[in-house]
Amino acid sequence: MDINKESFLVINGALEIGADEKDELDEEQMIIRIERRVAELIEQDFGLLMSYLYRLDVLEPHINACLDPKNPVHPYTCLAHLIWNRQKKRIQTKIDFKQEGEIEEGWEW
Repeated sequence: MDINKESFLVINGALEIGADEKDELDEEQMIIRIERRVAELIEQDFGLLMSYLYRLDVLEPHINACLDPKNPVHPYTCLAHLIWNRQKKRIQTKIDFKQEGEIEEGWEW
């Protein structure tokens, strides 16, 4: 499993970036696409961006740090990296804790 590709697919779907799955993007290009979408949402619909960040499981204190005027990193860039790193971590956690084999009868959900 390619963690970068899986992460971008999740983010692409959540933020409605509109990138084609067939696009062969490296990590930097993926983050740039996320950053552009974040910029668009900050300018046009901040509430929608906050909703997306909530669904992507990005923590509020981290969001607030990105939006702090004292932060030397531009909010678009900071949020894009925050989104990217959170999704990579979520995908890695799924890989690390994937259950192998059969589940005992009566324990299935």
